[in-house]
Order: sequence, then C-alpha cells, then structure tokens
Amino acid sequence: FSHTNPLHQDVFKSVAQLEAEVVAMTAALLGSKEKASGGQICGNMTSGGTESILLAVKTSRDYMQSKKGITKPE
Repeated sequence: FSHTNPLHQDVFKSVAQLEAEVVAMTAALLGSKEKASGGQICGNMTSGGTESILLAVKTSRDYMQSKKGITKPE
C-alpha cells in the first residue's frame, strides 16, 4: 500500500471489505439491531476531513428535503 492509492476499491478489494466491516460495526454500536432503528442505519468511509464535512452537509440537506419539506434556506 505504500506506493499506491487504496482509495480505488475496484483495485483493492480488501479496502471495500474493510469499509463494509467498519460500517457494520459502527451501525451495531449505534443500535442498528434495535427495533426503533428499523434497520435504517447505513454509512460510508471518507478519505479525509473535508470530504466528511461536505458529505455530512449534503446528507443533512437531503434528509431535510425528504422528511421536512425544506427546499431552500430561510
């Protein structure tokens, strides 16, 4: 891994496996097995802090559009 880019999951199958396992473990910690969650917990891993923040903002926007009907800022 020292001279390649493991972000390419199509080339590095172990990275995709690792991501799936980490997401499953985190989902279990957040209560994915509990009836209240309805099995609705999902996730992904990002390559850094900036991407994480951008995806969190996009996820919040998409959630508010679908659940609260908010389509534009106040």
